[in-house]
Amino acid sequence: MSTSLAKFYDPEKKRTVLISTRLLGELKPKIVQIHIGKNSTEVKMAPEWFKHDDQDESLKNIVYPKGINDNQQHTFDTLARYRATANKPNNNFRNHSLKSSEDNTEILVIALDNFVQQFGGQLSFTDENVEFKETAHRAASGVANLSSAHLLAADYIPTAQFTFNVDLDYQTDLVRSSATMQDFVLNFSNAIATILDCPNDYIRVISIDKPGKTRRKSKINFGLSTPNPIETEKYVEDLKVHFKIISMVFLYRKCHLYVIG
Repeated sequence: MSTSLAKFYDPEKKRTVLISTRLLGELKPKIVQIHIGKNSTEVKMAPEWFKHDDQDESLKNIVYPKGINDNQQHTFDTLARYRATANKPNNNFRNHSLKSSEDNTEILVIALDNFVQQFGGQLSFTDENVEFKETAHRAASGVANLSSAHLLAADYIPTAQFTFNVDLDYQTDLVRSSATMQDFVLNFSNAIATILDCPNDYIRVISIDKPGKTRRKSKINFGLSTPNPIETEKYVEDLKVHFKIISMVFLYRKCHLYVIG
């Protein structure tokens, strides 16, 4: 069970605080990252079977090189996570700098990270044996590997993205506590999967937003992916029939996914 920390906007303290995410390991599908802000919450979901590396633990006491920008900081965050998985927790990049050589694995990690960012993804690291089977299903569930990279490049597994408005106040109903928001995200994604009679792993909440100054409303952004574009279109039509929402935003574009490195 994860005991890492997540960022959470506390309305009473009027600032972002760190809270324990012990609850996350018990939920299916699971939330592997959540950033709860004053007006918006960003969520990253993954299948229950996916062992996600503990990013908070990997980034403890990280020391960046001098003079780097935000984009470069992401690169060193990725390298710190790789070093932690490889049992090389040297995340002081001033004392243990990146060495530019063709046989350096860290250069390959950076190249892979740049590749997956083109598809809205991020690298994840694991010491488990990842089988190269059912690659299309795993990619549709948000977890891709090198054997399914060609599916991403060919845009064979598009994500139908939706925006739903719900009659819940973002601040008073949802961000009262981290557990409240987590429960809502998982209950919502499971409800959509039940309505469509599809695997839960195909539904992933992306974000929840407060729609401007409108009270008693929240905007839910979520994605639907399947291993087959035709099947995805069928679920889209089914969802339209069930909800009859004319203003539903429907875009084929990438949702968050993980690429195992």
